[in-house]
Amino acid sequence: MEILKFIEKLSNNQKILVIGFIAALFLIAWFSFISKVETKINNASEANNEQMIFDASLCLDENSALEICQLRVDAIEVINAYTQMKKEALKTNPEIWALDDLTALEEIEKEADKYFRQALFVESINNFNLGIEASSDIIKKASIFLAQNLDGGFQSLLAKNSLDAESFFKKALVIDPFNLEAINGLNRALVLDKVLNNLREAELLISVDSLDEAKSLIDEAYELDNQYFEIDKIKLNIIDLINIRDFNVLLSSGYKNLKLLKFTDARTNFNQALQITKSSKLAIDGIILANEGIKKNKIEQEKLLASKALEIEDFSTALIHFENILELEPSIQFAVYGLQEVKMFNEFESNLDRYLNNPSRLSSPNVYSEAARVLDNSQSLNLRKRLSSKKEKLDFLLAKYSEEINITIISDNKTQVTIQNVSLIGRFNTKEIRLTPGKYILIGKRKDFVTVRKTVNLIKSTTISIQCTERL
Repeated sequence: MEILKFIEKLSNNQKILVIGFIAALFLIAWFSFISKVETKINNASEANNEQMIFDASLCLDENSALEICQLRVDAIEVINAYTQMKKEALKTNPEIWALDDLTALEEIEKEADKYFRQALFVESINNFNLGIEASSDIIKKASIFLAQNLDGGFQSLLAKNSLDAESFFKKALVIDPFNLEAINGLNRALVLDKVLNNLREAELLISVDSLDEAKSLIDEAYELDNQYFEIDKIKLNIIDLINIRDFNVLLSSGYKNLKLLKFTDARTNFNQALQITKSSKLAIDGIILANEGIKKNKIEQEKLLASKALEIEDFSTALIHFENILELEPSIQFAVYGLQEVKMFNEFESNLDRYLNNPSRLSSPNVYSEAARVLDNSQSLNLRKRLSSKKEKLDFLLAKYSEEINITIISDNKTQVTIQNVSLIGRFNTKEIRLTPGKYILIGKRKDFVTVRKTVNLIKSTTISIQCTERL
């Protein structure tokens, strides 16, 4: 404020002088700043070209808008872009396959870096851009070189040249150590000679019908290199030949086993043959014959078991075996007759047991007659020991119950006596009659008297008294 008041007091000429003086001071300060910057740059260049001579602090705060400071920022951005591009280029290991290009790139970088330290930012930017282009060229060359080596490697594999293939893939891995195609190709190149040797030996073994040994060699080759173009073709050929051989062996074994009556083994042979050749008529016919033989054997086995069961009079078991036979062959006559016979044995034994377990029932004329018919109907049966013994027991009982015994009946000559289901005897004092052993019911009737019933079990000669004594 004091300066302004002082200037206001001055005349116009004095004011011009004062303003001129102030402008002169400003110009002196500006030129002093520029001179200081140039002095620092020159001194640094003379002292050591490798040392930074630009003071970055000069571009701080109010001076950051200066043109030189903006150029420096632009240069740093280009340097960062170059650094990234160079990093990608170095990943391809150019020191091994493109040393001249790498040396040229390093010279460009050295020159650009020198300009930057000298604050010649425009020149530095231009050189770093050249470095970016050079790095990009290295990357492009690496891509081309990688593709050429991969192609050369696979072509060498096709040409069966393991050494060239190995060389190509190793060169490719120099550029890209993690390239899966190159890694796979190198692995295939390293085993190529072994694969080729296995294939040659397999072909020789095929020519002398040593198919299993040939397949083993092919399988080994496939494990080493499952991408080799010839392996699948040879492998399929061997499999076809093995299938033909095995089919013929199985077919021959099947018919041989049919002749030997080994029907189950024969069926197994034919089924295995069908797994190889599904529509083989010979195998299908063989299975039919084997099944017929198996059925025949099964029938014979069941027949034998049924016969043994009959011998020991195990009729339930015999019944099962005859039914099994008829399930296999419903019209086979011996099984039909056998089943009928077993049922007759069962029925006969059931009747025998019914009479033998309660022999007193034979005293009934009806039961006696029924038992006699059962025995008569069994004449056609081929009885074994147990049924024969039971039949003899029933014969004995029938004989026993057919022998008449003397019975003396005493009454009062007034009572009407009847033997139920036998006959009317009439009125008498004493009556002698003959009856077969058994249970009888005597009935006495008299007018105006209570009817009398007396049940007796007659086993031997005896005397029986019956008369009505109680009036109504």
